[in-house]
Amino acid sequence: MTKWYGITAGMTAVLALSACGGGNGEVAGGESRHALGGAAPAPEPLVDAQRLAAGHEHVVGLGADGRVYAWGRNDAGQLGTVSGRQSDVPVLIAGMSGVKAVEAGAFATVMLKQDGTVWVLTPRGPQLVPGLVNVKAIAAGQSHVLALQGDGNVWGWGRGGNATGSATPAVVAGLSHVKAISAGQDYSVALKADGSVWTWGVNQFGQLGNGGTAYSAQPGVIVGLSNVRAVSAGEVHALALKDDGTVWGWGNNSYGQLGGTIYYARSPVAVKGLPVPVAGMSGVKSVVAGAYNSGVVNWDGGVWVWGNNHYGQLGNGSHQVSYAPLKVNAVSDAVTMAIGSGFISVLKADGAVYSFGRNNSGQLGNNTRGNSSVPTQAVGIGGFGNLNLGASVSR
Repeated sequence: MTKWYGITAGMTAVLALSACGGGNGEVAGGESRHALGGAAPAPEPLVDAQRLAAGHEHVVGLGADGRVYAWGRNDAGQLGTVSGRQSDVPVLIAGMSGVKAVEAGAFATVMLKQDGTVWVLTPRGPQLVPGLVNVKAIAAGQSHVLALQGDGNVWGWGRGGNATGSATPAVVAGLSHVKAISAGQDYSVALKADGSVWTWGVNQFGQLGNGGTAYSAQPGVIVGLSNVRAVSAGEVHALALKDDGTVWGWGNNSYGQLGGTIYYARSPVAVKGLPVPVAGMSGVKSVVAGAYNSGVVNWDGGVWVWGNNHYGQLGNGSHQVSYAPLKVNAVSDAVTMAIGSGFISVLKADGAVYSFGRNNSGQLGNNTRGNSSVPTQAVGIGGFGNLNLGASVSR
């Protein structure tokens, strides 16, 4: 679950270029994934971690029925409407069904359908990204998008998406056997099946975790970081969850998003202050990095966050920065979390969405534009009732 961060409109042009000519429900060249005939395969089960995403100032939620909802900022078509007006309440994305994962870039919304095709929202509505088939995971950064295919290869487009920065998908050379991807501000993180972590792109704060600060167009392994089971790229810092339940971070740390007081870390450092796992029954389930915040969801449904708190995005009623993880006591039974720029959203097991922090574009989805330093529930379409994305599908 990558979640968003930076301030640029570059993503809009990138996605518009990559999506041109799409929208007909077929892959490039007119070859349907089911062209060979026979019954379509049964839909793959959804994964809770892929059902909530946060952009710079918008949120995207995936219902258990495969439909997509979005709210917040809309100046680049993040909500898929031509009006350009933001929405303080969730809207249903017309024309999208059978979706299995959602992602949010700084100013973009990306969706992965059950048939392995990738779609983006534009002011004209959903558009197909041509040339991609058999995709199993997606990631969106500030100005680029990544797609992981079933064969373990990674494709990217946009600034930092591949070695050339092309506006159409191209394979990322030097990577194979990848099982997870994440995208930040012009850099990328890939987790291989063997538990190793590979990074490429900009590196001014050490966000590649390779001990230096030089840009790298080619993926390289983070030496000394092994047995990793999950990764998350924030704006200019990243997190990794290891098999032993420990969390490691690298890159920018100006607000303590790595869990300490050093300014930045060029190589991974352990995040201290998180609950210690006990016999696999507790501890960290997933990690999420954002702009100047980090967070984890525990196996028991607890949420812990740390870093900047200017807008009350730590959810504890204060505005004091925290250099150590704090539990959000007002939220329980969480299954996944998304971190945007100055706000955090949480999906609970019962399908409800709670958010806290900045709300200037309606990104809290509560029919207001006032910030909130405590969790507030997203309302339903049109402001009636409360949004429910459906009960947990993979807990």
